[in-house]
Amino acid sequence: DQEKLKDHHRFFMRKLGLLLSSDKVGRREEAMVVWKRLLEGGDDPEALRTLAIWHREKEEWDDLVTNLGRQLKLCTTDDDRVVTLKDMSEVLNEHLQKPIEAIDTLKQALALDEKDVEALTMLRSIYADIKDFPLAAATMEKEIVLMQDASSQYTLLVQLAAWYREAIGDKVNAISAYERILQVAPSDEAALDVLEVLYEEVGEWEKLLRLLRTKTRGTENEAEILGFLIK
Repeated sequence: DQEKLKDHHRFFMRKLGLLLSSDKVGRREEAMVVWKRLLEGGDDPEALRTLAIWHREKEEWDDLVTNLGRQLKLCTTDDDRVVTLKDMSEVLNEHLQKPIEAIDTLKQALALDEKDVEALTMLRSIYADIKDFPLAAATMEKEIVLMQDASSQYTLLVQLAAWYREAIGDKVNAISAYERILQVAPSDEAALDVLEVLYEEVGEWEKLLRLLRTKTRGTENEAEILGFLIK
């Protein structure tokens, strides 16, 4: 009987919260008090979702993270868990300036779905922000594999190549990235020019020779440009 009474009470509190939150009544602050009281007796999806919107509007970021953590426990599918974890990471990184916690949260999301491009992009961005370029590059490599169109691959490869060459100082991986740029954009003169320098620096004389011959002829034949990479 006590449980039935408790459930009955929660039902009417929920109904009161929805009514106060509605456009017809518009007494949102009172509604938030009701939702918070409802949550004192246990997690409630409707109350948590409504309060999450309120916390975001009021910029109550710590409360929002706590709220999302409670929502996470109620998720019934991995898709819902991934969405909630990405929301938590965004708040932790952008509003609470806690990049390490944000990284850990995104890793949890990727453990559930390693092919979530948005989570990978968020993770790579945080790594770049904290100047951890080796991990940023490793994450971007995973993004590139999942990209379907050449245009998206090209944009990421240009950044990846620059990181390998300038921020990381990894000439071998820089060469690989610039060569992949040519695979999606064979006439990219900037990539050709950088490869000329890198081939000389690492002693890739055969590739350098083929590249110089290609450039000397001023060829516009994409097959010929690609050819020097695979001979």
